[in-house]
Amino acid sequence: MNDYDIISFDLDDTLWPVKPVIDHAESTLYRWLEKKYPKVTTKYTQEDIRIFRKPILDEFKDMMHDLTFVRRQVILRMANSCNYPETMVNEAMTIYKRARNEVIFYDDVLPSLEKLHKIFLLVAVTNGNADIEQIGIGQFFERVFRSAELGVAKPHPKVFIAVADFFQTKPERILHIGDDPVRDIQGAQYHGMETVWLNREDQEWPKDMKRPGQIVNNLFELVDWLI
Repeated sequence: MNDYDIISFDLDDTLWPVKPVIDHAESTLYRWLEKKYPKVTTKYTQEDIRIFRKPILDEFKDMMHDLTFVRRQVILRMANSCNYPETMVNEAMTIYKRARNEVIFYDDVLPSLEKLHKIFLLVAVTNGNADIEQIGIGQFFERVFRSAELGVAKPHPKVFIAVADFFQTKPERILHIGDDPVRDIQGAQYHGMETVWLNREDQEWPKDMKRPGQIVNNLFELVDWLI
């Protein structure tokens, strides 16, 4: 057995594919807007809303660690442009968040978390706004570290430092697993953590980057390696 104090997991595209989740959430919100605030969908197509988001991203570059804030700004601008009250924002975000947390796990996720959490302390480290309690995996994790709460996003070392500091453990006693070579692996390496690249798509590791400690194609392989 590999001896670590903590195993940290990225969430989006590590435990579930994120694109279909976001597409579903945006479509669900748009259908709701059609019924509740129809002037928005008369004025904007769903694609228009995605385009509408771009200048807001440019305006709030210093808030890119908080995707909920950015989305709220998008909805607020749409409400204002259609002369709807700002209360539309909270209503719309409730609809969006519910759909955003309707994920479909990769097949290896639940069996692997079930085994790992009985042996290791598990935490989640994410730039996204998924809610593991709503998703139904909160029982596996001791804590979630969110970029929105930390004020910076992965790969900023502050995100990974927060994990070590909170549990008062050395970085090398923490194993981080994620799908993104830069945000997950390089970020964790920079703070001295051990790393596992979850390479579900069988991609080539970037030649100009330090290799991770381990590379696995699924979490079953991770479990076999750890236990």
